[in-house]
Amino acid sequence: MPLQISCDEFQAWTNNCSLMHLPTIGNAYTWSNGRHGRNHIDMRLDRMICNDDSLSFYNSISCCTLTRSQSDHGSFLLTMQLDIGSFALSFCFMQVLLHNPNYRKLVFKTWACPVYGCPMSVLSEKLKKLKNEFKIWNKSVFGDVH
Repeated sequence: MPLQISCDEFQAWTNNCSLMHLPTIGNAYTWSNGRHGRNHIDMRLDRMICNDDSLSFYNSISCCTLTRSQSDHGSFLLTMQLDIGSFALSFCFMQVLLHNPNYRKLVFKTWACPVYGCPMSVLSEKLKKLKNEFKIWNKSVFGDVH
C-alpha cells in the first residue's frame, strides 16, 4: 500500500501544476495484488490527469478503466473528441486531364500497384490511390484550375 505522505505529495504536485484527475467509468480499482481470500487487496493506484487547456480544447474527454488481463494494473481508455467540422475537399475529374500525354501512364502505373483483399475492397483502394495521384498530378501539371 502506498504511503499516505506519497499520496499527499502527488496530490500537492497535481494541484501546483493545475492538473485535474479525470473521473473514470468502469472498474473502481486499478490495481490488485492477485491474492485470494483475506489477503486480496484492490486499490485505485493509477490516475488519468490533464490540464485545463485540454478540457477546453476538446469537445469531450472521457476515461474508462479496462479489465486487467496479465498485469496487476488495469489500463485506461482515453477518448478525446475534437469536432472541427468537415474540411474534406471533393475531387472533381476534369476532361482536360484526358488530353495530357502522361494521363494514361499515371493511370496504368497507379492501377498496377498491388492491393490485396476482396474484389470490392481492392477496387475501392485502387480508386482512392488513383484519386490521390490525380490530385497531386493536377496541382503539379495544371496548377490552380479555378
